Amino acid sequence: MSTGKPLSISRVFVALWCLALVAMAVIAFQPEANRASRLNTVGLVLGLLVTCVACLWSKRRARMACLAGLGALASLVAWPWSIHTPIQTLRSSYVERLQTYEGCLYYWGGESHRGIDCSGLIRRGLIDACFYSGVANADLGLIQHGLTLWWNDTSAKALGEEHQGLTKHLFDGPDLKTLDHKKLQAGDIAVTDDGVHIMAYLGDETWIEADPGKLKVIKIHAPTTTNGWFLHPIKILRWSLLQQ
Repeated sequence: MSTGKPLSISRVFVALWCLALVAMAVIAFQPEANRASRLNTVGLVLGLLVTCVACLWSKRRARMACLAGLGALASLVAWPWSIHTPIQTLRSSYVERLQTYEGCLYYWGGESHRGIDCSGLIRRGLIDACFYSGVANADLGLIQHGLTLWWNDTSAKALGEEHQGLTKHLFDGPDLKTLDHKKLQAGDIAVTDDGVHIMAYLGDETWIEADPGKLKVIKIHAPTTTNGWFLHPIKILRWSLLQQ
């Protein structure tokens, strides 16, 4: 007969919690971002929260704190919070966050510092800006908007077509080499007319892109003839969030 003590429910929950943390770390380490990875992340986060509640259920104060946290998370996702952060503050944050990815490896489908593609860079910069500025300004609407952007993946072509009203078309141009940059604001984006590539304007006639040819994120000063993307017909758009 076995003399070992039966495994308690709390130990099982702790083991599952640790496994979930490991799984989240593995997902976070992968540069590729897609619907499956997002579903897994959401499922693991919910699993961790439910496990915490189950482990602490016998302790009234801890149980109430956990339930309050779940309620706050639900309200952050479901309640239609308004955004109060000034547009210029968000625009500056967007430009700053974009530049943190300079030098990162180009990875098709990627959306992190471990690898990122052209549309991933443009989206991730704004997602990061929403989270950083949202926390700094206690702006729940901005955090909520960042979560929405994170959940809904959007290609360069879709952004060029004003998908779901996320972007606003400003004008078309023959190419970036001859473009009058005085018409632009920092944070504006350029999409090639075929929807294959997208870049963001940093100001001072400087652009940032995840270049599939250079295989990394680079900054380019206009005008230039050494970068083929600057010779394509383009659409100039602006994130609706950054509209005046």
